[in-house]
Amino acid sequence: MFGFGKFLPKNLFVFKLDSILLIIFLIFLISAIGLFILFLLKRYQNPVFARFIRKIYWCLFTIIGIGFVILFFRFEGIPYLSSIHLLITLLLGFLVWASFIVKYRIKGYSKDLEDFKKFVVKEKYLPKPKRKQWFFHNFILKFLKTFTSLLYSSEVSL
Repeated sequence: MFGFGKFLPKNLFVFKLDSILLIIFLIFLISAIGLFILFLLKRYQNPVFARFIRKIYWCLFTIIGIGFVILFFRFEGIPYLSSIHLLITLLLGFLVWASFIVKYRIKGYSKDLEDFKKFVVKEKYLPKPKRKQWFFHNFILKFLKTFTSLLYSSEVSL
């Protein structure tokens, strides 16, 4: 009657798989954005934790980007670029990348955290570098001192 039949998928399994993948990629997107905000908040307080978070959100953003491209090709019905083999390759790539992140968390994170703590203790006792002054800094300071001394020392007579 209204012609909605053309919008219904011909293969319901493929439509359901695409819906599930879209939901998974949207969950990944929300978690990656949350991790990116956490990275922005923690990058100066604890750079080791920020490096760990950065590894995770780069993994998620990469998987999301490739996944949305594959879903777009599946939606458009391009046969070779939307095959299930690319999804399986994406899943294997995600698992390999996640295994490297877990390996870093188990082995490398504690060593980096100890090195950072030693660096913080060492930096506490070193002199801090002076702030960089801009070009006309001394000239403007002398001008302001002279101007304010003229204002406060001289009386205006009318």
